[in-house]
Amino acid sequence: MQLGQEATTLKVTSVEPGKGTGAWVLGLTAADGKPEALQWKTADAAKGTVSVNSPDLFSQSHDYVRQEKKSAFPSKQETGCDEYER
Repeated sequence: MQLGQEATTLKVTSVEPGKGTGAWVLGLTAADGKPEALQWKTADAAKGTVSVNSPDLFSQSHDYVRQEKKSAFPSKQETGCDEYER
């Protein structure tokens, strides 16, 4: 899982239906054995966006776009943040 500039490896240990259409609760386990319940819900199926929320990883719910749909959204890469970026 890529979280901005940080990355972490998680194992999906369970998948259960969530509340509402397109909603799931994923049981995740980190490398240190810490469990996490992630709530996943389809926000807009046509645009490929999902809403993700969990106590630790995603403490505030945000919408994310699926990898295969991200080209439909304009994006701008930040520059000048790191003198070693080239």
